[in-house]
Amino acid sequence: MKLHALALAAVLALANAPAQASTYAVSYNTISNFGLTFSGPGTLSPFTFSTSVAAQGVLSDTNFGTNDAPAACVGTFCSAFNNSFAAHGSGSDYAYGDALIGSGNVLAGTGSASSIGEISAGPAGFASGSNSMVASFLLSAPGTVSFAFNALPYMQVAGAGNAFTTMTIAISDALGHQVFSWAPDGVTGSGITGGTETSDSHNLNFGIASGVTYNPSAGSFAATTGSLAGGAYTLNISMTNQVTAVPEPETWAMLLVGVGLVALRARRKVQSESI
Repeated sequence: MKLHALALAAVLALANAPAQASTYAVSYNTISNFGLTFSGPGTLSPFTFSTSVAAQGVLSDTNFGTNDAPAACVGTFCSAFNNSFAAHGSGSDYAYGDALIGSGNVLAGTGSASSIGEISAGPAGFASGSNSMVASFLLSAPGTVSFAFNALPYMQVAGAGNAFTTMTIAISDALGHQVFSWAPDGVTGSGITGGTETSDSHNLNFGIASGVTYNPSAGSFAATTGSLAGGAYTLNISMTNQVTAVPEPETWAMLLVGVGLVALRARRKVQSESI
């Protein structure tokens, strides 16, 4: 009983410890003026969706939406943050994730989307927002597809945590073979296969750790596929912004002590019952 009581006390101490906002992390990106053009006759049938996730301790919130995922929020501080894609700063413990596809009209060059993950956390926390556009298109004759958009990314981590941002575009043929892949990395001509990159202002596919802030100005991005044979294709455009708090060493130690004592008691109980 003493071992069980000690183990339970250790686990409860972890669960009920006073909130310590030891980590603040945020990652967001806003895409605007997204355009897609065909070099010849082409048709596009898109499907767009967004996802938001927030988690802290044993609480979590996940939302899905066709174009606008309702904000995922854990903690009262973020209760009014829906579609608020900016750094809100550290406050009482919270986790906030959100995503929005403002316009899927990429053929008119007016496509737009935003996503964010943000936490101000004690022992642990996680948040993310993501948008995807899955589209089928048909080329009646050989041709190319060109993409152009603007992006305004931002990331910051203070304390034990990390932040990530991703933005990718891929095209697969009717057999599922990927014929084009583009992940802007801030270096023109790099991060692309099956095409040519003409503008790549910033890295949109990387992560940062504690003490780092990534705050570039708005940038422009453009690329064109190589020649594609006539036929059916699938286009996948996706973006994600994610943050994670890393538990402090003393938090891990308390948890391991509790779990270890519970395991020890269970083993002794099994041994006594087998005698």
